[in-house]
Amino acid sequence: MRCPHCEAAKSKIVDSRKLRDAHGLRVRRRRACARCRKRFTTYEFTEVAPEQKFKPLPSTKPRKKTVKKPKKATNWLDRIHQMIEKTETAEKVLRGEL
Repeated sequence: MRCPHCEAAKSKIVDSRKLRDAHGLRVRRRRACARCRKRFTTYEFTEVAPEQKFKPLPSTKPRKKTVKKPKKATNWLDRIHQMIEKTETAEKVLRGEL
């Protein structure tokens, strides 16, 4: 904290007390300036951010707009089936069935 008298940057906390008043919970600190030795009081409080509200998704709208399917979903499934077939044939070859 800067001293209001000489604008020095360093100060020492002499006394600290918690206060509950109309402004809520605050901390009152008595400080002494390191340069000019004068005392001053500061009040510290926490700011509470306003609560953010999110708009719920209406149940009447289709979910297509919120969750997009991959464009090539059929190709993706075909590739998985091809991989399964290749591994099955590779297993058969290893066993000596082919």
